[in-house]
Amino acid sequence: MRAVSDYEYELKMAWINKKLYDEMETVFLLSSEQFAYLSSSFVKEIFSLGGEYKAVRSKGGGGLPGRPQERYFLSRILEVLSASCDI
Repeated sequence: MRAVSDYEYELKMAWINKKLYDEMETVFLLSSEQFAYLSSSFVKEIFSLGGEYKAVRSKGGGGLPGRPQERYFLSRILEVLSASCDI
């Protein structure tokens, strides 16, 4: 989660899921500051306007920000989002 608004939305979803399936447990994870600005809506908009993932990567390095596993998951998310935008 990146902000309080994410928490409010996810908390409501967790309550509904718990009502539907009592054994359901929800775990909330906080994003690091370097990813706090990144949202699927922004990435989808970038792709829909003809942009690419380089527009959302860190300025300091040659690749995506974060540790190797974070870079892997972020790159997979970007691939899926770009495919869903038919780009």
